Amino acid sequence: EASADELHGYRAVDRRIQGDHGTRRRRRVGLEGSPQRTDRGLARCRADRIGVPNDRGALVRFLEQRGMHPYLRELGIDAIWITPWYPSPMLDGGYDVADYRAIDPLFGSLADADALIAEAHAAGLRLLIDLVPNHTSAAHPWFREALASPPGSRARARYLFRDGRGPGGDRPPNDWGSVFGGPAWTRVVGPDGRPEQWYLHLFDASQPDLDWANPEVRAEFVSILRFWFDRGIDGFRTDISHVSVHGLCERCKDRAFDAEEDDAL
Repeated sequence: EASADELHGYRAVDRRIQGDHGTRRRRRVGLEGSPQRTDRGLARCRADRIGVPNDRGALVRFLEQRGMHPYLRELGIDAIWITPWYPSPMLDGGYDVADYRAIDPLFGSLADADALIAEAHAAGLRLLIDLVPNHTSAAHPWFREALASPPGSRARARYLFRDGRGPGGDRPPNDWGSVFGGPAWTRVVGPDGRPEQWYLHLFDASQPDLDWANPEVRAEFVSILRFWFDRGIDGFRTDISHVSVHGLCERCKDRAFDAEEDDAL
């Protein structure tokens, strides 16, 4: 597991990545006055980053509000959706995941998560969590390994590394753009300091896209699902699942990525 210093000191990874990270999503994170009620009877609990380091975490504080659980039932809410609570550098509000089987210390611990699941079930509430399958954080051990591995390696095959176009491969593999602006490709630098391959990130450069055509990636997420189901989680909200299979086919090689168009497919 990456240490807190490694997670929040992202520049340790950043040195292997060439270029600017672009504009990141600035998701609003903070403790709401109470969980939101939606038309679907779902309360969304945003990750709470308000407080000082080493505080008890949002999950602990939510657990202490036991009187809220029957209140949620009275409102007709039957499930709580928790946005990403995994260890993360928090460059995108937790949607840059560094470890899918743990809880970020900002929010608590696995023991706190287990207690929250038990409390919710005791109150007749189901618990849903976010799953982010399209990309990992650049601080994820897989991507760290990919940066340290040569082109064509098993570690790079988990992501979408490609050779560039033009003399010396100095142009991106295609003309896709990032949802956050700028190109969807960032070039990495090899151990000798020379520019190497490019990797795809449909969002921020700190969120390298996984290759879902790779059986190892699929098997890893099956394992992640089992891990949380075994702990009692009732279901998942899958983040941007419509772009997780990229289809780098001939027709796509020179077509700009359009989030709305692809969302409709």
